[in-house]
Amino acid sequence: MFGPTSRYANLPILIHVSGDQEIAYVSRRFIPPPDRLQPLGRITVRAADRPDHLASTAYGDPTQYWRVADANGTPDIASLSVTVGRKLVIPVVTPPDMGD
Repeated sequence: MFGPTSRYANLPILIHVSGDQEIAYVSRRFIPPPDRLQPLGRITVRAADRPDHLASTAYGDPTQYWRVADANGTPDIASLSVTVGRKLVIPVVTPPDMGD
C-alpha cells in the first residue's frame, strides 16, 4: 500500500468493523526517540527553506522530510524550518520501522 521509503511502510493495516462495514486503516506510528537514530550530519536552516527543501538537500528526495522531523524530535513538520540558522540533525536512512 505504501512505498518502501514511506514513514508508513511496514505498519500493519488494521480493520475497524462498524455494523456491516469494514474500514481499513493504518496502525498508529510512534516517533522513535531521536537518540535512537544515528546522525549522518547536520544541516543549517536558511531563509525560505521548507522541510521538503531540507530533505531534498540532505537525501535528494523531498518526500523524506519526515526523517528530519523524527531526528529532531518534532511531530510538527512545519516548525523545522521556522528558525533561520537552526542546525538540524540529518539521520542515516534506515527502514521506517527500525527503532520504533
